[in-house]
Amino acid sequence: MDSIARAIDMISFGLPDGYGTREVLEKGKAYIETIPLNNEARVKYPPNTKVTVDIKVPNGKTLKDVIEDAILNDKEIPASNVKAIKYIGDIIDPNQQKFQERVKNSSFTIKPHLVPEARKKVKVSILDTDSNYETFLYPDGAKDNILTFTNKFEKDDCLLILAFNIIDKSVNITYSFKPSSWESLRTYKKFISNAILGRKLQIDLIDEHTKFIESDVPQVLLDIDKTSIDEASLKEGEEIEISMLPGEQGNKVKVL
Repeated sequence: MDSIARAIDMISFGLPDGYGTREVLEKGKAYIETIPLNNEARVKYPPNTKVTVDIKVPNGKTLKDVIEDAILNDKEIPASNVKAIKYIGDIIDPNQQKFQERVKNSSFTIKPHLVPEARKKVKVSILDTDSNYETFLYPDGAKDNILTFTNKFEKDDCLLILAFNIIDKSVNITYSFKPSSWESLRTYKKFISNAILGRKLQIDLIDEHTKFIESDVPQVLLDIDKTSIDEASLKEGEEIEISMLPGEQGNKVKVL
């Protein structure tokens, strides 16, 4: 026992302050494991792991394609040739044996995780009005506290890109509207007419019966000339063309 104690003392040498070691028996094998001796040490030198893996990318695809497919279809990506190193803060943990045994005997997958997960049916509403729009949103990236969602994979009249700031809860919307029917145009006209200063925009996850986002009506909706699509001025049989993005050709709609 004295020899084991001396060995543990030697292995503990060079660890950050507040860390020590203990002997662990697992499946008939003895291991030396590094442990924090108090919460202050855990916070100052947090245990962490750095991992590298190989991911198989099919011919004709990119890594971005593989990740996007996993997000949209809510599935995991198989990983191989996994190499993992335990750290204590920025210091490599000298007691890796038990950890490496677990890595060697485990299989790994990667699941890209954004909110909401994969395809979600949503309702976009102007609060305190009966104006709403239903579509399916997909995660489309996350950077600098901004989560981006889009319905670009749907065949909707309104192409929607929504950027949500998780810090100040603001929403920035980019969209292009190409009506395929007079009814679609009427729904759009009603929605933007109700998008006025002082009102709130809310996005609900329909299947989960959960509010996802609530914010002030985005400036892009406030800036629309709400007299530009005046139903009263349209005559039966007349064709109109609408596009909300500069330089983009819209669809022609015949008034019924």
